[in-house]
Amino acid sequence: MMAGDVRVLRKQEDLAKLKELQLKTNSRIKVVSVEGEPPRRIICRIQIPTAVDRNYPNHKTGVSEVLIELPVDYPLQPPRVTFATPIWNPNVYTSGCVVLQEA
Repeated sequence: MMAGDVRVLRKQEDLAKLKELQLKTNSRIKVVSVEGEPPRRIICRIQIPTAVDRNYPNHKTGVSEVLIELPVDYPLQPPRVTFATPIWNPNVYTSGCVVLQEA
């Protein structure tokens, strides 16, 4: 199998895992849209209480949208994950970008 085929297969497998998660969570985590074949942009909707500022739990949202962008070299390059809905979290920049850091 060629390297490009492996990357395509991985993207398809990861999308399938997101869809399985949707079933397991009764659509609390839902794949809203997918762009590209293989997938390059995935929009998910997460239905869990999330802080919108430091006044949590007084200020919270029940639904957040997340954009997942898979680069051409994924999984060798990490995905870019961005919250479209403003949230207050130490692992999310004010721009919405999620901090993906290797341990």
